[in-house]
Amino acid sequence: MRLFNALRQKPMHGYELGKSIARACSGCCQPTDAMIYPTLHQLLESGYIECHTESKGGRERKVYALTHKGLGSHTQWPPRPGIRPSPI
Repeated sequence: MRLFNALRQKPMHGYELGKSIARACSGCCQPTDAMIYPTLHQLLESGYIECHTESKGGRERKVYALTHKGLGSHTQWPPRPGIRPSPI
């Protein structure tokens, strides 16, 4: 849910998402790459988010944004029964 809330603010890359979630938790947790990227992958495959690549300072980053499906149904995650929701 926190990931959805962060992406409701604006499209973000993974590192930025982690920082946004940590701020929202008042620093009580620091999401790791192992928490963020598998969740992003699941959301991407399910059509809740989309990804595009952008270049900044000679580096390419994947930027994630909510799709219309993600905007309309973010409270229904997980999308399929039996999938354990991510803590982020």
